[in-house]
Amino acid sequence: MSRTFQILLIILIVGLASLAFGDDAVLLRYRIEPGEVQVYRAGAKFNMRINMTAADAPQKVTTTMTIRCPFSIKGTERRDDGTMLAELRFHGFDMRMDTIQGAEKITFSMDEHGLEGYRNGTKIMGGAWGSPELAQFPDLSTLLDVPFVARFSDRGEILEITNLESLGASFQGADFSQLLDNNVIYPEEPVRPGDTWKRELTQGLSNTGLPGGEATVAGTATYTVLEQLTHRNRPCLKIGVEAAFDNPAPAGPMQFDMTMNGIVFVDIATGAPLDSEITFSQKMAGSAQGASFKMTNTGSITVAYVGGETTLDELGNARATARTPADTTTHAITEPDAGADDLKDLHIPMVTGTKITINGHTYAKGDLFAVGDEEYAVVAFKTTAVKLHRQSDSAVYQLGMDSRGCVTYVKLLGHATQ
Repeated sequence: MSRTFQILLIILIVGLASLAFGDDAVLLRYRIEPGEVQVYRAGAKFNMRINMTAADAPQKVTTTMTIRCPFSIKGTERRDDGTMLAELRFHGFDMRMDTIQGAEKITFSMDEHGLEGYRNGTKIMGGAWGSPELAQFPDLSTLLDVPFVARFSDRGEILEITNLESLGASFQGADFSQLLDNNVIYPEEPVRPGDTWKRELTQGLSNTGLPGGEATVAGTATYTVLEQLTHRNRPCLKIGVEAAFDNPAPAGPMQFDMTMNGIVFVDIATGAPLDSEITFSQKMAGSAQGASFKMTNTGSITVAYVGGETTLDELGNARATARTPADTTTHAITEPDAGADDLKDLHIPMVTGTKITINGHTYAKGDLFAVGDEEYAVVAFKTTAVKLHRQSDSAVYQLGMDSRGCVTYVKLLGHATQ
């Protein structure tokens, strides 16, 4: 009798699990309540190469760029038509761009405090935003804490952004909807693993060599539900994204090709994207007035959920920190191997005597946490550095952090004894 009861109990548990994480269709709808805060950290990497030929003088230019930008979404109103109003705010940014042309290397480093420029290690410009030294540049600090107002549909689409006039004339006409738009627009019907749907895309291009200097490329995004799983301790859908853009219209003396692929984890309960990574590859080629060019651009864009209102307070406190000079000789973040690449994007804003906060979660020494497909143990930490032990191969890394919680370097220390 007891064995029969055990078998029935196992069947019941398996049945309940299938209801929670099985093939039941899920209706994805984005919901953010008035007063609710969602804080994200966005990052982007670009690697661009340009070959130009003009008057028999070939030129090669290589540019690498990294961008980091935390932003928040705060719900303000839910309307009867199902749309939602929310405040969008940027809370900081860091950008570094290195351009190499022949024997010359130009480096620009900027954040919310100002900009510095170097040529072959010698400073050529620099100053705070709004200062006479940067009079020819728009004041990027005005991007911070400006309460843009966005109207969202319950399918995750940004329908409208207002209050852009508060940025001043330098940003009039800027289209922030593409920057903040969700990677996935949800379908009308419920979906389950294996289901797909599509979305038509358009992208404007400028300075193309076409009549008028502008063109529009059209593309199609295909979304596929790959898996229903638990991610960040929440029931989620793992959605694959594939997109391809066609040649510009009207046709002109330029060829354009762009593909995008990636993964987005979506919280089933709220429709909020928790993590996403999109990689892209772009190629352009054309000719005009006896000159020709070829350009390739590859990179990735990541967005990670890092917390709620408490994280927002931490970002506000970090705004008072002074900017540090740019490293003009090497990248501030070293990449010892491809496996540690994801460590550069961790956010570690708080360290106390016994606890450390990583990507919105609190850990003690010995605790495990996941970064991508890898699992790391917290070995030791202080206010400026943390030591992590990768479980798959016992690699030990040291990460440095600045006062805002951004990783400044990643160093492979060796491998722990098994």
